[in-house]
Amino acid sequence: MDRLLKLCPEHPYDDVVAQIVMLDWQRGRTVLVGDACGAASLLAGQGGSLAIAGAAHLGDVLGPVVSPDWISQALVDFERRWRPVVEEAQAAGRRAASSFLPANRTQRLLHRWIIQATHLPGIDRLVAHRIVGRVAK
Repeated sequence: MDRLLKLCPEHPYDDVVAQIVMLDWQRGRTVLVGDACGAASLLAGQGGSLAIAGAAHLGDVLGPVVSPDWISQALVDFERRWRPVVEEAQAAGRRAASSFLPANRTQRLLHRWIIQATHLPGIDRLVAHRIVGRVAK
């Protein structure tokens, strides 16, 4: 064990894997988008896609607005329609955490076996479904 510890860097990099959970994304004519309103964990692997799709959706919601008086309601609609998408991505990140960060020796062994099994036909899709919750066809 001492030999292995000597091979480790003296100051290892450490970071927190976290998600942003906001009660409200909009107030009046102000709205949060992308990571500001609902950053999905890096374990979900969907942050960039969510930000781009969310911005496009916001544009779709604001596009038909013809009066400044309608902006607030459009932003309420944006949050109501986009929040479930973000919450599902955040849930995928929480599910993925246990897959990427096993808590004990048994989970580490299981994790290793699953990773090795992903090389078998069809198993990769099962593992992806378990982590993300759905798999593209």
